[in-house]
Amino acid sequence: MDIKEKKLLQLIDLYHNQEEILEIISTLPRGYISVKHISGHTYYYRQWRDGKRIISKYVEGAFVPTVEAKIALRKEHEAVLSNIKKDIKKVQRYLLSHEILSIEQLMLMKNYVKYDFLSEEEKKETLERFLPDCVNTKLGKKFIAGEESYNRVYLTSLGLL
Repeated sequence: MDIKEKKLLQLIDLYHNQEEILEIISTLPRGYISVKHISGHTYYYRQWRDGKRIISKYVEGAFVPTVEAKIALRKEHEAVLSNIKKDIKKVQRYLLSHEILSIEQLMLMKNYVKYDFLSEEEKKETLERFLPDCVNTKLGKKFIAGEESYNRVYLTSLGLL
């Protein structure tokens, strides 16, 4: 496997990882826990920014550790996402500078990641619509079965893999 193929496969993996991390992040709460002492009682609020506004939502004391753990998990995933985005930019720069892919192809690949999360039936319809020559190939069948990425089928159809 040459460097071009390694970079292309790396980009496919990075796009896929980015999509998975974004999905996880979307399920986790953002913000921080704020503690207020009012009339001798302690109240907990999860606070986060929405534009210029700070939104507060009351959290019962018993749920504070769980909410804090979820917020911490979100921050960990955001840090991983930041590293993935940096790696994507490096690989994209390499592929563009060596004229392996065009900007349009990179944008298409980024959008194609969503096809990996479709049902088998939807995957088959997608292949029939966009890459009809690949439907009955070994790689096309692997994509439909969920064993391979649409981007790999796409790049293979272009003769790049």
